[in-house]
Amino acid sequence: DFSFDYYRSHIVYFEYRYKKQKNHYMKNMLPTNGYDIKFKLSYEFNDFLNGFGIYEDSGTFGSILSPNNTYRFELDFNKAWLLSKEGKSRISLLSSTSLGYISKENIDDFFYFFGGGMPGLKGYTYYDESLKGSKKILQSFYLRTPIFKEESIPVVSSYFKHLTFGLVLQAGNVYTGDALKMDDFKTSAGIELRLLGYNVYSYPLAVTYEYHVAKQQSDGKHYFKILFDFQ
Repeated sequence: DFSFDYYRSHIVYFEYRYKKQKNHYMKNMLPTNGYDIKFKLSYEFNDFLNGFGIYEDSGTFGSILSPNNTYRFELDFNKAWLLSKEGKSRISLLSSTSLGYISKENIDDFFYFFGGGMPGLKGYTYYDESLKGSKKILQSFYLRTPIFKEESIPVVSSYFKHLTFGLVLQAGNVYTGDALKMDDFKTSAGIELRLLGYNVYSYPLAVTYEYHVAKQQSDGKHYFKILFDFQ
């Protein structure tokens, strides 16, 4: 069998995380107060595939790896507010900011940021060609309110207790080169449903469905997640 290495890497990084949030029983599903910050600075020793050839020292044929070393800076900041607390009409607002910077632009785009999909502008696919580069600036707003709380609704051997509805607005870009102008910002908008309950074995069950449409795209994107809790 013929096999080869296409990527080798060693990464040295410093990471800082801090989170301060009001503790309540729906704090992850419907955050109403607090903030969290994540900062990461790294240096990457990357070797990436640059073709095939003969190794002079051994005379064997194999992949040729070229250096793609770079610094990488990443910052994520989330802030939540409680806008209304009138019974079931409780409304929360979450602001999510994501910034990124790669010091070396002339590296393989394998190492670039990608700004679409679930972690980015959700109206775009993850590897969208118009959303990749060495610089990243993404801003998202989530406006959420409960549809029902503290219920016990049986659904296929599970019980659901809370359901929230949300509106999502996003703007930003991932790019290389000069600073962005206002016309360069891409936008995406969508809806979100979050359902929290327990399955038959009493394990927590967090279900999310989202539908997003980008202004510059003709079709929307669907997202569906099943986890033990909301991120």
